[in-house]
This record gives sequence, structure tokens and C-alpha cells, in this order.
Amino acid sequence: MSFDQTKTDLALVLKISKELREWFTPVALKNIENDFQSKNVLKLYEGRALSAFVIFAQNAEEIEILWLAVKKDRQREGLGKKLLCELENIANKAAINRITTITLDESIAYLPYDATRKFYLSLGFKPLKVIKNYWGTKDHALFMEKRIPVLEKQPASPRKL
Repeated sequence: MSFDQTKTDLALVLKISKELREWFTPVALKNIENDFQSKNVLKLYEGRALSAFVIFAQNAEEIEILWLAVKKDRQREGLGKKLLCELENIANKAAINRITTITLDESIAYLPYDATRKFYLSLGFKPLKVIKNYWGTKDHALFMEKRIPVLEKQPASPRKL
């Protein structure tokens, strides 16, 4: 996994995003590009090929997933779960106990987002609230959260003199 961002990485992130038209509108693609340049990005490479990415914001209290995508031909192989596990590791190191995300709620029957909600639920996310007209459209957003137990730092072992 990689945190370094290059113009090549941006092009690959946008390529994956454009292939996922069921999830990402032209407006979303522009937002992904902007967030790529200003937020944290974790990329999953297999060899030289980018297979998945997550763009997220982090503060002292939470990690917020802004965008998560896995190449269409690599979905359902555990790559999204791998990214989420790495976010949990990042959260633990920073003593953060929650990861959040916002996705389309079930008020609109749409199979791609049914799969998205199922993915997050399978990884322990809980729906917290529905936000009506979140994007300024008739679509409603579902705010989800996963609580993570913060690992306590182990006291240093006494050194023998």
C-alpha cells in the first residue's frame, strides 16, 4: 500500500473511478480529483497496477472515508476490506476510535449502492442517521460509523543494566 501521491497516481485513480459509472457521476469525478490533491490517499497496488484506493480525511477524533473504489474486475476479492483494515491500523496508531462514511441510503432502489451498504455493514459499520436531500437532490444520504477499540500503548519493558 502506498501513501505517496503523483500525477500518475491521480490518473490511475480517475481511470478506476471513470470505469465505475454506476457509483461516480461527473461531479463526483471532479470531487475525487480535488480530494486526491488535498486529503489523505491510500492506494493498493498489485505489481505496477493500481487495484483500489481510499481517499479519507483524518482529525484527532475520526477518520472519514470520502471515496473508496476497487477496480470493477477485482471487486469481491477482499481488496476493499484490506483498505479498511489499513484504515483501522492508522486509526489505532493515532488513538482514533471511529471511522465514518456517507453513502446513498436505501430510499432509492439502486443495486450498486445496495452492494455498497452491504459491504460496509459486513465490516462492522452501523447506520447512524439518514440525511435528507444531502446532495441537494432528492437522494438521501446514510451516515455510517464503525467504532474501533483503541489499543492501549504497552508500557516499555524495564531495561536491564
